[in-house]
Amino acid sequence: MAHKISNIDRQEGLRQAWHGLTVVRDSIPANANWLTEWDVEKRRMINPDGTESDYCRVTCTDDPSIYVAPPVQHDTYSLISNKQFLEMVQDCLTTVAGAKIATVGSVCERGRIFASVSIPEQAEFKAAGREFRAYLNFINSHDKSSPFVVNASNVCVVCNNTFSYNLADQRNKVFRVSVKHTKFAHNKLENVDQMIDAYAGANARFKAIMDTLDAQPMPVKQACQFFTGLVAPEGERLSTRTTNRIERLVSLFIHGAGNRGETRADAFSAVTDLYTHGTSDTDRQKQMESSEFGSGQDMKTRALDVLSDESELNAITTRGQKLLAV
Repeated sequence: MAHKISNIDRQEGLRQAWHGLTVVRDSIPANANWLTEWDVEKRRMINPDGTESDYCRVTCTDDPSIYVAPPVQHDTYSLISNKQFLEMVQDCLTTVAGAKIATVGSVCERGRIFASVSIPEQAEFKAAGREFRAYLNFINSHDKSSPFVVNASNVCVVCNNTFSYNLADQRNKVFRVSVKHTKFAHNKLENVDQMIDAYAGANARFKAIMDTLDAQPMPVKQACQFFTGLVAPEGERLSTRTTNRIERLVSLFIHGAGNRGETRADAFSAVTDLYTHGTSDTDRQKQMESSEFGSGQDMKTRALDVLSDESELNAITTRGQKLLAV
């Protein structure tokens, strides 16, 4: 159960997620969703002599028997409650007219909570004539497993896997803010307006990169060399499996959605298409894991880096040319 949506958790969304457990809703208000049906609070523990302990339990308001964390230090560990969490999400919705919650929920027996917000101007923005989806993800934990984090990402949080991906995305050069659960955590939370501005700017930068790639021609022969150098493992000969993958990439380069088989943007879209949808026909979870935070995601990141760097592209295509010659 990699999604870790237990019987006391729920994920609500505007569309069904990969795990098939989404409670699909037409809209998700910040003041009426799964996280408003319960909250967390600290309850002092009692020492053997009957005095109050310096430690407390984090329990659920709808059922105090649900402990969502190991004992925490009462005065130094700061809870960010569901109510406070959703207030920050609401501020985001209020800042930009038409912004909406795409998904919200809890995992790990309520130890982790999340909300992914899409913004009309950014939710399906066009770059190089193609549509890309992106989200401003709010994630938080009650079980000490995560700080409060907001990041810009193309990975919408719908389960523990996607939560963990966004949590681990510490090298995010686009936008990320993190606040630990310390005594003064609430004073350190960033201004939501600044978060939205940074998020919009991040998508603008990605759009600029894609538009630049779309203006750079790439003949089919060069694309084939690029794909070969990119995906072929170290060695002197191409295996049948690798050859089939290269042929599939070339096909997507020419015939993939929105592609013309003419530019570097077409090459990147071919890699994105294959490693998002086409590397695991029989295992839906395995495909999602690879695409969003495994080898598939690594390959997509590598492809964009290479296509944006002339010397790297020359090195990769030269390697591909030699492998094809063999």
